[in-house]
Amino acid sequence: MNLRYALDSSVLSETSKQRPDLGILLWLAQVRRLVIPVGTIIEFEYGIHLAAEHDLEKALALTDWLEGLLASGMRVAETDVNVARKYGQMRACGALRPFFEAPVGSRRIKGGQDVHIAAAAIAHELVIATLNVKDFLTIHRYFPLPGLYNPKEDHWYVVPGDKRVRYRDFVAA
Repeated sequence: MNLRYALDSSVLSETSKQRPDLGILLWLAQVRRLVIPVGTIIEFEYGIHLAAEHDLEKALALTDWLEGLLASGMRVAETDVNVARKYGQMRACGALRPFFEAPVGSRRIKGGQDVHIAAAAIAHELVIATLNVKDFLTIHRYFPLPGLYNPKEDHWYVVPGDKRVRYRDFVAA
């Protein structure tokens, strides 16, 4: 199978850490068809700007890391018309509203980027590589994903070509 992987920020951010998960780094080095969804870039940029409010040095280091990542030649899954239309459909799904709306009284802003990443994965036929399986399984219930893989566990939650969920050692909340 010639799979292409959409990298969620939870996986790709390992390359920015002082003590990254070596298994994830090895997996990233071995897989050839890696794609960065625009939603992942948005998550990184948002996080950098939040970090700048309390730790400018860290924000600058992360900016350098992101610039290097974007200059690496790794393909970016653009938000084209197909992604935008799928994202709009997903945005209208009431069950996915918690991805966009923070709980009442919460100061946390929700950007809906997991849904954006899922829309790109569906439109471009990309397997999502993430450590954040729970959120993507929620999305998968309403909009079947082309595949869902956790490289840290080396486990498929949605096998490409088989839309059933593999729940081994996973309890959906």
